[in-house]
Amino acid sequence: MEFSQEKADEFVEKYAVEFLQDNELLKYSYHPRTQFTYTGDSRNNYRIFLRESEIRMICFSDSCELIESFNNTPLKLSNGTYTLKQDSIFTELSYDSTTFNLHDFKQNPVDYFNGLKNRLEKYGVFAYSESKDKSFIKVYLSVQYYLVYSKDVENDINEDEILKSYNDNWHFVKMKRQMDLG
Repeated sequence: MEFSQEKADEFVEKYAVEFLQDNELLKYSYHPRTQFTYTGDSRNNYRIFLRESEIRMICFSDSCELIESFNNTPLKLSNGTYTLKQDSIFTELSYDSTTFNLHDFKQNPVDYFNGLKNRLEKYGVFAYSESKDKSFIKVYLSVQYYLVYSKDVENDINEDEILKSYNDNWHFVKMKRQMDLG
């Protein structure tokens, strides 16, 4: 707990304001297993998996629109699995069949998502998520402890335990059950 408490104190002191203003990062939630997930609404829902030289994107909606800053124009993709590289998009049609399309990105998508991941590392964040109604944000520091930014913390942490409250609606919380990384 001591290490997580130190991380919480450092985050609130050094990075909390910057994190809350990082709209590019907060478009997504992040978990080590599922990586970046965008759930803007039920019509635009996708997940991004970082690889060394490409990103893998799974579109869960009927169609997904990528409006990220690395793209020259919004990109619409239908439900499915894609591999995005600097200059192309591969569409997986089945386990042994793909199509290839040239696409000009303004910036390499890998660099864009690596930049987001580097910001998480700078902040000392293990995972984070924002509620659908945007009433609270949970910033996970380990599998057992998180910070929550909330005006109604008692309703937003369920059975978890508040260990310390900071000013500006930040609270250090211990989870009743550890996060499942399975």
